Amino acid sequence: MFWRKLIWTMALMGVLAAAMISTGCRSSTPTSTPTPTTGGLQFVVTDPDKNILNGVKIMSEEQPTGQLKVTGITTGDASGVTFSNLLPGQYVFQFSRADYQAMSLAINVVAGQTPGTTISLAKLPGAITITPSTVTY
Repeated sequence: MFWRKLIWTMALMGVLAAAMISTGCRSSTPTSTPTPTTGGLQFVVTDPDKNILNGVKIMSEEQPTGQLKVTGITTGDASGVTFSNLLPGQYVFQFSRADYQAMSLAINVVAGQTPGTTISLAKLPGAITITPSTVTY
């Protein structure tokens, strides 16, 4: 009985030692940070007087192969519109709003970066701007 337990224990220790050798008994050294594979872009859209515009549609007209078209609409917020997880490469974006002249911009996305870009749209000649007013009864 004693010999059987001893043989069983020795066999188990052999299996554990083999497992430790096959896995390499890794040390606790830190692993490297993976290299980013995507990038991003942030757009803020203003009028010629540097006022932030809301309701500007931003859409990619061209993008790298494998990247879906991206769209966003500004809300008048100073943070603008941010596109994340974009494949690196050349993009062409269209900026449009009914009372402003549309504009296209070619821009390159770099993995691991999300640069901010401010775009200024020109007012269309003869466009009428309607601003909300307070009505008192």
